[in-house]
Order: sequence, then C-alpha cells, then structure tokens
Amino acid sequence: MFPMWLSRIAIAIAATTLASCNSMVALFEEDYPIDKVDGAYTARDSCLKWTVVMIDDGATDSAEMGARVARSCGAEITALVLTTDPNGDPVVARKINADSMFRATGYVIRSRYAASAIGQKR
Repeated sequence: MFPMWLSRIAIAIAATTLASCNSMVALFEEDYPIDKVDGAYTARDSCLKWTVVMIDDGATDSAEMGARVARSCGAEITALVLTTDPNGDPVVARKINADSMFRATGYVIRSRYAASAIGQKR
C-alpha cells in the first residue's frame, strides 16, 4: 500500500481541489430575476413587432429595415441588456443587439409575406 504520508497528501490535494471548485461555482452563480428578464424580452419583441408595422414601407431591403426597426427600439433593447447583464459585459450587449437586429429582420420578412398573402387572396 501507500505510505501514510502519501495518503495524507492525496487527501489534502483532493480536499483543496473540491474547495476550489466550490468557490468557482459562487463566481458564476447569479440570482437573475427571471420575471424581469422575461418581461424585458417581451417588451423588446413587442416594440420590434409594432415598429415593423408602423415604419415598414415594403420597398427597403429587409436587413436595412430590420436595422432601422432595431434602432427605433433602442430603449427597450438597452433595458433588456441592463436586465440580462447587470455586470455590463460588452459581449452580452453586442450579442443582444445582434439578436435584436436578426429578430427585427425576421419580423419584417414575416410581415411582408403576410401582406403579400393577403393581397393575393383579394
């Protein structure tokens, strides 16, 4: 078997490793208010949908119109960023802004498709 001193060193290393893992969990655990985050996403999406209906001219490129719509909903997007990431990580802000533009473009495309489908039925 192992000498007693080697067993003690192995136990000390194992205990230190487990303790360090436990402290790392505390670094990444955040208590985010899920209701506030969900509400911020809902507010952002509602703004995007409503703004598409209000400003889409049907002629502008879908991606450009999506960017305009996202810029128009800047307050809701900023509120979403602040609610989702209170630490102010710029990567999170960039990803949420990119997602907002992507969603806005999708709403533009769907809105135009629905309008063309209604026009064809008449």
